[in-house]
Amino acid sequence: CIDDWLAAMQSSLSSLRYQKQGHPLTSVRSLTHDGHNSRAYTSGNSHSCCRPSTSRHSVRIAAAKDAPAAPAGLYSNIAQPEPFVVPRPRTGPIIGSDLAVLIKRFKRLQNGSDIRGIALEGIPGEPVTLYPGAAHFIGHAFAKWLAAKTPGQPVRVSVGRDPRLSGQLVESAFVSGLVSGGADVEVFGLATTPCMFYSILAEGYSGAVMITASHMPWNANGLKFFTAAGGLDKPDIADILQRAAQAASEAGVMVGEAGSEAGAVLKATLHVDPSRIKQVDFRPSYAAFLRNLIIKGVGSKDAPLFPLLGFKIAVDAGNGAGGFFATEVLAPLGADIAGSQFLDPDGSFPNHIPNPEHPSAMAAGAAAVKAVGADLGIVFDTDVDRSAIVDRTGREINSNKFIALMAAITLRDYPGTTIVTDSVTSNGLADFIASLGGKHLRYKRGYKNVIGQGMALNKQGVDAQLMMETSGHGALKENHFLDDGAYLAVKVVIEAARRRATGG
Repeated sequence: CIDDWLAAMQSSLSSLRYQKQGHPLTSVRSLTHDGHNSRAYTSGNSHSCCRPSTSRHSVRIAAAKDAPAAPAGLYSNIAQPEPFVVPRPRTGPIIGSDLAVLIKRFKRLQNGSDIRGIALEGIPGEPVTLYPGAAHFIGHAFAKWLAAKTPGQPVRVSVGRDPRLSGQLVESAFVSGLVSGGADVEVFGLATTPCMFYSILAEGYSGAVMITASHMPWNANGLKFFTAAGGLDKPDIADILQRAAQAASEAGVMVGEAGSEAGAVLKATLHVDPSRIKQVDFRPSYAAFLRNLIIKGVGSKDAPLFPLLGFKIAVDAGNGAGGFFATEVLAPLGADIAGSQFLDPDGSFPNHIPNPEHPSAMAAGAAAVKAVGADLGIVFDTDVDRSAIVDRTGREINSNKFIALMAAITLRDYPGTTIVTDSVTSNGLADFIASLGGKHLRYKRGYKNVIGQGMALNKQGVDAQLMMETSGHGALKENHFLDDGAYLAVKVVIEAARRRATGG
């Protein structure tokens, strides 16, 4: 009752006294305004009893050992907060041991020839590493890197992204960095990796960037970089990350430290000159390019502008960026795409992993073909730099089988050419390529290694038209050595349409 509580408090107050230096306190009791309490044991000096507690309206009291406890209540089990260090705002450049931490946070984002990290919280054990501040300074660094490659020339960059949940946040931070680094930027919104490279060929951009983490889970994101020479290599990415760390250091911004980076990124974004950024709907131009490839490749005499009339094709885009291939490339040419599925972009990837190397993706694509009796099935990964095929019986054609299919198509157009693959391809594939009169060169794993070796052979005078890895990454010399899932799909569609027209 309240009388007991008041008596307890009176007893405690009567024992309250100043103590000499070093005299221990037996306990410290916090009495709050609503009569509840908590206890912490300590030893202190004559002023320990006068320290304010962290509870609002509370009083610290030095209590005797036999002082009766106040009634237990809602707050009786709340412990005193642990001591903590209040972060101080950073001033001046980041140097010394802090600089080492900053550099490490940028370096860990390198994933071979691109950048990749965790952009959203949500999966236990996977803390965020691709912070908005990191994206901002990487954008700044890429603009400076491009300017150094083309001194005296204006820097224009196109930027696209896949449908990942973090895409717009990373895009905004990255674009503000590009502008702060001196670039003019054209933002495409939802796009594909091959589309971004094509934009350089079509519009003459200094560089292009695709914001994607390929087939990785929804919480990841990353960046792929291109110039007219193709995708950047490992040394280029390392250089850009060093420049990004330097820019962040000079700005006094520790990426990953909310109090440091949030204000800096927001300030930079607010100070962006709007005239330096344009929103561009570029995908229709890219879709038209792909349609024209099919029209010319099929060469239909009966319906030259609609070479896919009566052809049933089921596309599984895995809720990535590839849905447009069905609706904007195949359907306008007359194809029946009614069996296509998961065309709507959804960065949570609710149906299956958007990865043509994964059994769940291929099984889904095969099921779609069988469900509608399609003539052909196409399975894309998230950013459409990879694809796989399903034939009319539902047979899955990926890995070695897809390389064999592309080798047959390529060797018909380029007899005797060399096919470069990764080292884990089968002996059966080697025999198949040889039977068609082709040459097979196995090279070390990694699609950049495979494509790079093909480019090196061509420079040496050895004709190598196809470079393809079992993961589904494939590049053709005729397509600027770009690993391009949409282009490979176009080649297969052309072949299938030709065979269908001739009864093959």
